[in-house]
Amino acid sequence: MKSKIFSHIFVVLISLGGASFCAHLLYLDIYVNKTTIDGLSEAGLIKEKYQTVKRKFSENMLWDLVETQDKLYWFDSIQTAEKAQATIQLLDGSEIKLGPASLVVLEKDNDQLALNLKNGQLVLQASQGTKDIKVNGVNINNDEGNTLTLNIDKAKGQLTAVQTTADGTGKQIIINKDGSTEEKELPAVLESPVALYRINTDLETEKIDFSWNTKKKDSIFELALDDKFKNIINSKTLKEKTALSISLKAGTYYWRIKTTGGLTSEVRMFDINKMHTPELIGPSKNEQITYKKDFPIIEFNWSNVANSKNYYFEASTDEQFKNLLFQEELIQNKFKTSKLVDGPIYWRVSSVYDKQRKPSSISKIEIKKLVEPLTPRLTAPSSDFDVEYEYFSKNKGIPFNWEHDGTTEYKFVISESSNFEKPLFFAKTKEKTYLLQEALKEGTYYWAVGHKNLDGQWVYKNQRKIKIGYLKPPLAAPEFEMEEVQ
Repeated sequence: MKSKIFSHIFVVLISLGGASFCAHLLYLDIYVNKTTIDGLSEAGLIKEKYQTVKRKFSENMLWDLVETQDKLYWFDSIQTAEKAQATIQLLDGSEIKLGPASLVVLEKDNDQLALNLKNGQLVLQASQGTKDIKVNGVNINNDEGNTLTLNIDKAKGQLTAVQTTADGTGKQIIINKDGSTEEKELPAVLESPVALYRINTDLETEKIDFSWNTKKKDSIFELALDDKFKNIINSKTLKEKTALSISLKAGTYYWRIKTTGGLTSEVRMFDINKMHTPELIGPSKNEQITYKKDFPIIEFNWSNVANSKNYYFEASTDEQFKNLLFQEELIQNKFKTSKLVDGPIYWRVSSVYDKQRKPSSISKIEIKKLVEPLTPRLTAPSSDFDVEYEYFSKNKGIPFNWEHDGTTEYKFVISESSNFEKPLFFAKTKEKTYLLQEALKEGTYYWAVGHKNLDGQWVYKNQRKIKIGYLKPPLAAPEFEMEEVQ
């Protein structure tokens, strides 16, 4: 029996030890590699980004979001989400534009730029002096000023490299899965729109100018909604013409040029984005936010805007946004803070499209710290006041008066004891006076006026004493509804 117990304990200890070891490895992977990243060679930075872009360090397992101006290092993996794009600026001046749903590894081979494209498409604009580039293990001679477009077909296991020169000529290099290459002359070199072109517009349709170079007399222009050209929306046969314009709605498009003999140019993708403004959700317009002690955490929310790069949140104490409290670039459609100030706060949100902003309407909230209301000041009758018959008869009762700043609800109470354990009478009123018309028997009484504190409880802090001696003949004290006084 004991041996079984010890055996179970041993298994548990081994499991805990293994879990701790794995946790330690994960800690090293996440933190140690990041904090010692200076030991790696810097490759460049994220010059621009559109929507979600992630990076994974060479030795790490986890992906991190990257922002504009974030540094990149050799052997980093860069990944874009669907509809996302990123522009990478290398230290030598070369630029890499990474298309949607793409993944590339920045590599270096004997001081030579090496790109390992694992998914999607990219465009490389090489810097001056750049000659050879290694692409997925294959050397490509790329003279300065040339543009190199890479597109991978995972189904075929092929990578297509299209090289466009400054004089308008170009060639196509196909890199097969086994590393073998095929080189073809392009029947047409596409000029405009450039690869991965994106335009933001306020219009319902946008005119797109298409142009290309070809030595062939006849060209077939094709425009489709997919890169396999199964859904062609425009096809034109053009004779001795290398340009045309088409007005298009927002969307993602693919275009190419075909010539006689079935030869096909590269396929280029471009996006037309219709810009939209965010709709502010909360806090609601003119909402008053109150607090007692600690400043509240206020969450601002707005509608999600598709295809926007990010959001630009602004909060100010003036409607002209000259005295800004916050200017924040955000990815999510919400913002939380407890670092505002009392008084009116104006806020708005802009959807960001590249360098363009579409601001929302302006909304206003009011923030106010609640202060415990002052205790009503009793004014009449004075303390120890003797109520005579003539006084009661002239006033048709006993008038009680008090002063208080602001408007609230009051509770007038009278009792035979100073602790008000058993009140004889109480009445609620919004006035600062009360006329007690009921006759009380001779004796000493205590009266007070209560008000509600911030917690909604009745508070009685001041009281006064009066004496009743006017009854002729004495009358029995009336029975009043009883209520416990706090």
